[in-house]
Amino acid sequence: MAFSFFSYKPDQGRFARGLAFWLLTGLTYFGCTTFYYFLHWSWATDNLIDRTIPILDIPLNPALVISVVLFLFVVFMILKLVVNKPSVGTMLIDTETEMKKVTWPTWNDAFNSSLIVIAAVVFFAILLGLSDIILNKVFLDFIFR
Repeated sequence: MAFSFFSYKPDQGRFARGLAFWLLTGLTYFGCTTFYYFLHWSWATDNLIDRTIPILDIPLNPALVISVVLFLFVVFMILKLVVNKPSVGTMLIDTETEMKKVTWPTWNDAFNSSLIVIAAVVFFAILLGLSDIILNKVFLDFIFR
């Protein structure tokens, strides 16, 4: 058996739980990079050493250390408390099972249905616009004279 990140029912719902994990990890990365730029105070940008991280060319400072530690902690918590929590895991497994039962439309069906919806929206927009113009004319010219 291959290594799995999922300790709760590791062979079920791998796609849904993996997608949830990577989306939450991406959101965490965005939050931690934003937090890194937010921490550009005088004490947080003092270099710990006079060198940069070799390949990335990022100075090693407290803002970077805090952001990386926060990122690793939150990713660990996502993996431990969100994706592998039995109630969330069961919900994601059930979601993946139900999505496999869905009959998806073909490209032509989706395109034709979209055209019908767009035509209906345009028709009703014109109908409401004309109704507004007519009622505005009636009320201003005949009733509120």
